[in-house]
Amino acid sequence: MSEARMRGRSMLWLLEDGKAPIEEKIARAVAFYEQKYGKKATRCKLNRLSLKANEAFPVAVGDVKVLVDTRVLVGHITIGGD
Repeated sequence: MSEARMRGRSMLWLLEDGKAPIEEKIARAVAFYEQKYGKKATRCKLNRLSLKANEAFPVAVGDVKVLVDTRVLVGHITIGGD
């Protein structure tokens, strides 16, 4: 089970599954966010250092735009809606 915490209008999510691709991790976090808060997620912020060496930075996962944010803790993402 991943850690989830609300920060303002965003949820902080721990990326603990080291084997899954980043797109799958983001999709899991988005589904949790939408189920728990009843709102559609529209953005995800990710520190580039959270990616594996051979992993490309995703521009979007489904309808969720993925943005670079160096303020996000390494190994975490933030999910939010507008």
